[in-house]
Amino acid sequence: MGTEMEMVTATEIIMGTTMVMGMTTNLPSRSKKRKRLDQPR
Repeated sequence: MGTEMEMVTATEIIMGTTMVMGMTTNLPSRSKKRKRLDQPR
């Protein structure tokens, strides 16, 4: 049971970090993509 709990917590931490990273990276990436598309066109 201990190993299972550790695996669950590890997956939860990974999912949480990925979600946070995605949220933080999505906002600037969207603005950059929009700017890049607007500049060449």
